[in-house]
Amino acid sequence: VPLTSSLQPMAWSPVRNEAAWTYPINADQRIWTLYIFNAADKSWKELAQMDRYMDPPMWSRSGEWIAFRSQDGNGGEAVYAVRRDGSGLKNVSDSKDLPAEGRPYIADAWLGENIILRSGKPGGTGTIYLMRVEDGFVKPLFDAELTKASFVPSPDASLLAYVDYDANSQKQLIKII
Repeated sequence: VPLTSSLQPMAWSPVRNEAAWTYPINADQRIWTLYIFNAADKSWKELAQMDRYMDPPMWSRSGEWIAFRSQDGNGGEAVYAVRRDGSGLKNVSDSKDLPAEGRPYIADAWLGENIILRSGKPGGTGTIYLMRVEDGFVKPLFDAELTKASFVPSPDASLLAYVDYDANSQKQLIKII
């Protein structure tokens, strides 16, 4: 594509020689596309296209799913997941099992084949959810102070690290569960 904007990070698959990348395809940067790059044959494939900004993509642990957040510039945002072959595109943040008061939801990472979702409204306490993307099953994990800090899983998905804010001491704490 013509490079008309600042470059977005590519995300390499954890199990294949592929990378995912989001980028605007028109001059006014309104239409964004999720691409997958196959390093073996040096080919690009379009997986999804939206009329809104797309955050950099994240791969599931198995490399079968790719998630990204889209934003329309007017306060509307959603988290999507799509299979690496381009099938199964779904808005995972639109689940009836996620409380409406937490909207909009954002995704920080995958924990295995489950995506970690939390409210995008920082400044209060909220529940962190785990969603199995395949069937949409939602499980509450724990409550935490909602900040802009990301949740980061260990490479084997056995631990989850995040930064929590202690209002009493006014210190940020790194927590690992």
